[in-house]
Amino acid sequence: AHLVVFHLHPHRRQPPHGALWQHVMREWFRVEPERTHRFDADVVAARRQRRWRYTCACRVHELTTVRHRRAERGARYHCRACRDALVFSPTDAQP
Repeated sequence: AHLVVFHLHPHRRQPPHGALWQHVMREWFRVEPERTHRFDADVVAARRQRRWRYTCACRVHELTTVRHRRAERGARYHCRACRDALVFSPTDAQP
């Protein structure tokens, strides 16, 4: 239904589950519009991002690979709780 609405109205900004989407769900697909699905998603292989452990004065943080690479290039991250700089802990890195 999202693709149909976008195809019919490519330049019109719509709420993701607005009136046009609901209309397409009812009139084209003959189902009541719901924002969630009931498909079996167990067979879908989900890609799990690698996490990199960083520490501060109060806890351990797990940064995504994107943030880890940015930190390697000089980006600085700080803990929101203690405001201490996050420091990479290579011995704690997850494979």
